Amino acid sequence: MIYKNLSKNKILIVTVVIFSFTIQFVFGQSFTDVSINHWAHNHINKLSQNNIIGGFPNATFKPNDSVSKVQMIVMIYNLVNRFDNVENIDRVVERQKYILDALRVDVYAPWAKNALAYALDAEIINYEELNRFFSQGTQTNATREEVSIYLSRALNKGKEYSKVIALPYIDTELIRASNVKYIDFLLNKGILNSNGDGYGRFNPNNTISRAEIASMLSKSFDYLVDNSHKNNLNNGINSDNRNVITEKKLTMKSGVIEFIDNNSILIKFDGNETKLFQRNTDVEIFVNGKKSIFNQLPLKQQANVTFTDEYKLVKIETTTSFIPDIEGIFNAVTPNVGFDLVVLRNGATNNTQTLKAYHRTKVQLDGANVSLNQLKSGDMIKLKVSGQDIDEIVATSKIKTYQGILQKRVESLQKPLITLNISGESITIEAKPDVRVRRNGGSNLVTNLKVGDVITLSTEYEKAVNIQATSVITRNVGRIEAINILKDSSSITILNDNKSETYNIDSSVYVKVNNIEKDLYDLRLDQIIEIVLENDEIIAIESRDDLNRTQINGTVSSIDIGSKYFVLEYLDRSTNKIVFKTVYYTNNTRITSSLAQVPISIYTLRVADQVFVIGDEKFNKFTADRVLLID
Repeated sequence: MIYKNLSKNKILIVTVVIFSFTIQFVFGQSFTDVSINHWAHNHINKLSQNNIIGGFPNATFKPNDSVSKVQMIVMIYNLVNRFDNVENIDRVVERQKYILDALRVDVYAPWAKNALAYALDAEIINYEELNRFFSQGTQTNATREEVSIYLSRALNKGKEYSKVIALPYIDTELIRASNVKYIDFLLNKGILNSNGDGYGRFNPNNTISRAEIASMLSKSFDYLVDNSHKNNLNNGINSDNRNVITEKKLTMKSGVIEFIDNNSILIKFDGNETKLFQRNTDVEIFVNGKKSIFNQLPLKQQANVTFTDEYKLVKIETTTSFIPDIEGIFNAVTPNVGFDLVVLRNGATNNTQTLKAYHRTKVQLDGANVSLNQLKSGDMIKLKVSGQDIDEIVATSKIKTYQGILQKRVESLQKPLITLNISGESITIEAKPDVRVRRNGGSNLVTNLKVGDVITLSTEYEKAVNIQATSVITRNVGRIEAINILKDSSSITILNDNKSETYNIDSSVYVKVNNIEKDLYDLRLDQIIEIVLENDEIIAIESRDDLNRTQINGTVSSIDIGSKYFVLEYLDRSTNKIVFKTVYYTNNTRITSSLAQVPISIYTLRVADQVFVIGDEKFNKFTADRVLLID
């Protein structure tokens, strides 16, 4: 067992000197310092005409000036906005308000707030990255590697990257292993040049000039045009003149939500036109102006539905038309002859009021039709009444439970926002500052939750009060291909069964070499290591001499408990043939599971299980010292 709980509390006190300034750019102009013979003239002209990159009020472009990270994100935002037609930017800004406020974007770069909010929302950047956009109130310059990361994320949303990558640059070792995939993507799309700076170097840590980024954005523009045409999307782009585009066409219609299930939603539009839409996870849903999910859409309610020419849902907006006469907290119900007495309490004054509910009284709880006896003490209720008679009750449960996977890191203790993936849909729930959090069985801070944690969350009146979190622990074994050790983040690439995988390393990683505690600097290339992963991030690494012994990765084809052996079927890489190996085990053989935290019994193994075996072959008999069951 190489996992070790480590707790490191660090307090960072930073004194910030604030410099506030506004940058004004002018679009659609010609520039006095970019002649027709300038190598980037066509790129710059195209982007200026499309309002993607601008010049300065004195009619200059300053092609050799460096680009800040903030300016870079604004340019990328302008690019994608020409194709994605980003809507409701005010709502995007509101969703990201806590991060923007925490990093004082309104002070340091108010002109870029919309672009930075969009980049956070679209996961082009994250909180840690945005935090490095400023140093003591001054914008920091973007490097060639950083531009490649953020541009690639913007162009390749939701798609996979190549698994096997070989970059053509002679300084590839200077590029962080976890970022190689982004540069490879841009190379494959023709956005980056394989010759680099003309001498075969990529220069990942060099700043990038305005002319260079104009070249990359211009080629990205062409890629988006071609990609749109290949997918037969009507984005309003003039294919004969790539310098001019118009807004893509979306249709918005008003209708009534008739039916919803796990796969589809039926809308009856005005004029009796009925359309069945397929549910997709990227549709925006708003109920009463607040972001919501499919399961919270009210049936039989009027909604504004936005969709593409291919009838792909883009957005649904609806409001509940229920206007209550009385609001309060449900206290109790007492059956009577012909009616029920409903007691509700005023949340502000604590005074109680008793009204009558009848068989005809309509009752809804959390959007579903229910009977009156399904309401619980403490539920929030809104009533439509006629005198002392209740016509309709709309109730919200005091306590709700949600279960999902944590999608984003929680940044604030004062206003914690928990973003969960629940059955493919994303929902954000605000937690109370004193929310109770238990992670892996122990008390913890809400900000210590990790992306990928399995979350069970309870709310009271729509705010989280209790969170149970469990991390997913797995193991892997492989040979070190690359390791990047940096101040802010480190990563390691290992080769296992001819497949390379790159993992981020937790800042408090526990490292052992031959049972002695070490640090990352003691690891070496080609060393065979065993890693423990928590939500795909390495928390422990062990290297032992015995890991460099004979290793076999294969499938169990038969087991003989009485004779203490099993037969392993695997591919012999040297001959490229399927081989069957008899593997003996002893009482000293250590058998573990990639998911388990304790040793397991040989009786756990089953035919067709995949296992990783380490051992020695003596006198034509292979004896296992270690068996790892791959779950």
